[in-house]
Amino acid sequence: MRVPVPLRRRPVLVLLLPAVPLLILVSQASRTSDPLPGSWTWTVAHSVLLLIVPAAVASTGAALEASRLRTRRAENVVNTRSPTIVLLSAIWPSYAAGLLLQTGAIGLVAATAWGGSSAVPAGLLGAIAALLAFHLAAGFLLGSLLRPVHAAPLALAFSYCWLGFTGAVDWFAPRHLAGLVLESCCFYDEQPHGLAIAAAAAFSLFATSAFLSASAGLLGLLGEPRAALLGLPSLLLVLAVSLGLLLARPLGSTATQPRDTAGLDCSGTRIAVCLYPEQLASGDPRQRIEAMVLRLPAALGLPARVLASRGPATAEGLTLRYVPGMTDLQIAAALASGVQGDQLLQCSEPTARTIAREQVGDALRGWLTQRMAPSAGGESGMEPTAAALLAAVLRLPDDGQLRWASAASASLRDCAIVPPDRLS
Repeated sequence: MRVPVPLRRRPVLVLLLPAVPLLILVSQASRTSDPLPGSWTWTVAHSVLLLIVPAAVASTGAALEASRLRTRRAENVVNTRSPTIVLLSAIWPSYAAGLLLQTGAIGLVAATAWGGSSAVPAGLLGAIAALLAFHLAAGFLLGSLLRPVHAAPLALAFSYCWLGFTGAVDWFAPRHLAGLVLESCCFYDEQPHGLAIAAAAAFSLFATSAFLSASAGLLGLLGEPRAALLGLPSLLLVLAVSLGLLLARPLGSTATQPRDTAGLDCSGTRIAVCLYPEQLASGDPRQRIEAMVLRLPAALGLPARVLASRGPATAEGLTLRYVPGMTDLQIAAALASGVQGDQLLQCSEPTARTIAREQVGDALRGWLTQRMAPSAGGESGMEPTAAALLAAVLRLPDDGQLRWASAASASLRDCAIVPPDRLS
């Protein structure tokens, strides 16, 4: 009976040396959005962007381990150890290295999330663990087929292509099978879609079983290789693809679904401001937000509630995309966007009127922002014509400004209404 290879001689230990600085480099290069403090769901989901490094290490390490076993196939056939024990002994260091690197990836993303009050998303963690197992098993299969000089680079290329190619196709289902779409989750008013987690996990686990059983056959652990390749592995792979596609079929381009509003924490005297607990982790801004909304003229219609959401205003109240640490000006601008909502129309009209309507919308948003945060300064980055329109409106008396704001809001809801100029 052959003695297992000591841990210090496992090839994955060598792979870890360049993987750590590479993980940090990829982390810096892949920052596509501002972090959401206090949200472990967002943190864990966005660590999937860094999955390419742990997946590549697990896949390449497993390929080298399988290649080692491949050179000893004759010994494997007569080996008295259980095939399961042999496989686990070969793959566990590579899998542990992948998990360790992914934990580091979560830590890098979580730089602003420590101390958050949200629960750690067990479903997302389980899906990530399954994704790593899939890449490891794919690399192990390649190592069972090829020499190390070919298996290692192909395993590395497979991980990169599987994650990259599926993210580039227009068909959304393969994206969910690869799991990279999990990084689209989640703002505070969202939660991971159960089907997205199930699709990634189910496909990965069944495909992992298929690859490992095929590898066991190729390595002489299950008898005749052809019987192993044509039997259980093929059935498991068909099941993996079928079940994964079936679960992913109803899903769109993201892995999110609306969060239950029962989790909102509301506070306020005249207007209820409702935020999620994670948004309150670094301070309670609700009294400040309520004061801003109360500065709006009552003639525009004050909302009964302010809700934490990225969506447009609804019958339930005004929506606010609040992130902890926002300044008064940023909060006011976000509230103004919520008041204005998705009012920009697609009207069949001359181009000049369409441009005027867009400029009125920008000016209205700036006017609302200055009303709610008068001491924070004006909103920067406005188009010059819209900025000039806003400046002219602000020179009007209060009743003139209110008439203009009412007319501007109406023109953004009805194509038949002409956008007001600064003298209205």
